[in-house]
Amino acid sequence: MDTKDPTKNLQIRCTKAFGIKIREIGGLPGLQIDIDDIRSRQLEGGIYRVSESEENAFSFYREDFFAELVKK
Repeated sequence: MDTKDPTKNLQIRCTKAFGIKIREIGGLPGLQIDIDDIRSRQLEGGIYRVSESEENAFSFYREDFFAELVKK
């Protein structure tokens, strides 16, 4: 899979998300998204923390996620 193909976007699907926090992101050309394994924190139902790290635009916790490159 060509990850540098400019005609593709990364699509992340999450189910059973909780602790969702969203801020206005106002026209940013891209987002720095971090997905951290937080199993050691023993947060019930939370295995991953998904967050945007540069502007703190959003964050949430989830059990699992699915990511794929899709055509624009």
